[in-house]
Amino acid sequence: MRALSYLHGRGITHADIKLENCLFASDRLDSLRLVDFGLSFNIKDHREVSVGSRGTLSYMAPELLLLNRSQPVYVAELLPQVDVWSAGVILFILTCGHFPFLETTHDEVVRLITSSEQQIHQHLASSRNWSALHPLL
Repeated sequence: MRALSYLHGRGITHADIKLENCLFASDRLDSLRLVDFGLSFNIKDHREVSVGSRGTLSYMAPELLLLNRSQPVYVAELLPQVDVWSAGVILFILTCGHFPFLETTHDEVVRLITSSEQQIHQHLASSRNWSALHPLL
């Protein structure tokens, strides 16, 4: 989160936050590093980018999935909030031990990620894994 705060404070969006891009530089707990800036960009940049292959589906923010693929997308439209969503997915995985959306098809994962907040809550609350982790809820 400190790395995201640093980047976002300088107008940079990483755009590929995932567990695989969080690496320890040593055995020390304080050596965690954010890596792989291949998809990152400065939000002041006004160039067009392709969004069809940006990031990893399981970590993608709804904003990315809802973009109109037939229209040009400008970097400025891809705000730092996409990193915050991905960080939330990581927190969910670290807390629950699995991805928030365990569906088997690409289309089903996209449908769930882009559904309303209430539908997402209902999906997670009805999950067999969620109930096992939170028996008092």
